[in-house]
Order: sequence, then C-alpha cells, then structure tokens
Amino acid sequence: MIRVNLIREYQETKRSWIPSTGKVEQVGLGIFAVAALALGGWYWMLDGQRAGVKAQLSQLQQRNVELKVVRAQVEQFQQQRLQLEERIETIEQLSARTEGPVWVMNQLIDSMPSEPRLWLTNLEQNDDQLELVGRAFDVLALADFIAQLGSQDGVTEVELEHWQEENEIVNFTLHCRLIPRGEVRS
Repeated sequence: MIRVNLIREYQETKRSWIPSTGKVEQVGLGIFAVAALALGGWYWMLDGQRAGVKAQLSQLQQRNVELKVVRAQVEQFQQQRLQLEERIETIEQLSARTEGPVWVMNQLIDSMPSEPRLWLTNLEQNDDQLELVGRAFDVLALADFIAQLGSQDGVTEVELEHWQEENEIVNFTLHCRLIPRGEVRS
C-alpha cells in the first residue's frame, strides 16, 4: 500500500499563514509597549489636570473665606442702615408732632427782645387763644415784644389786655390768637 501523508501538507499549509513564535512575541511586546506608553501619557495628563484642579479648588476656597468676611460686613452695614432709617423715621415723626407747645414756644422765643428786658411768668393756651402774663423793665421792651409777636407767622390779634407799672417794673397781660400751621394768614 501506498502511504500518503496528508497531515503534513495540511500542517504545512496551516503553518504558512500563522507567524512563527518569535514574531508573535515581538508583535505582542510592541503592542504592550505602545499601550503602556499611551496609558502612562494619559495618566501623566490626568495627574497634571488633577493638580490644576486642586490648585483652583484651593484658590476658590480662599476666595470663599474672603467673601464670607465681606458678606458679614455687608450684613452688618445693612443692619446699621436699617437702624439709622428707623431713627430718621422717629425723628421725622417727632418733628411732625411739634405742632403744639413746641411750636408756640418757638414763636415766643423768636419774639423776645435781644436784650433781657422782658420775661414771661405765665402762659395758658385754650384751643387757638393764648394768654401771656409777664414783666418788663420798661414799656418800650413790652412794645417791642408785642410788635415782634404780631409779626410771627401763626400769631394774630395780639392785644394788650392789661399793664401796670410798679417800682420801675411793668406787669402785663397779653392775648393773641394762634393760626394752625398750614392755614393762610388773613
């Protein structure tokens, strides 16, 4: 019988397209080296980015602390501003309430002579009527006071009801009418 080795041919055919063992190792090592270099480069790049992000985070945290201090100052200033606004509002309310006795006293003070020759001993107000009782060193001081009082805004019909001279002092009583602020003087 004739022997034909078919396996050999098949093996030879098969070997022709499979590289030899040395070449496979070289190709595998080359691929591994390229992959290791790529992974190393990628790690190096990510590590650089991580360091940059850490530095940026540190700067942002420092800026946050600075802004917290500024925010606290702003809140303090806002509280002070609110307190000042409340004070101003209170002062304005008090100023608006000076319609009564304070306004009358201001009118009387503005009417007093510059030299201390006259003083008031009694003051009574009933609605819009004002009665003044006082003393003066002479009639001229009393006349000046009456003229000044009559020229004040809000004071009309100034009348000398009574005057009497005793021991170089003039005792007097005056009546006048007050016009509320905002009304037109006639």
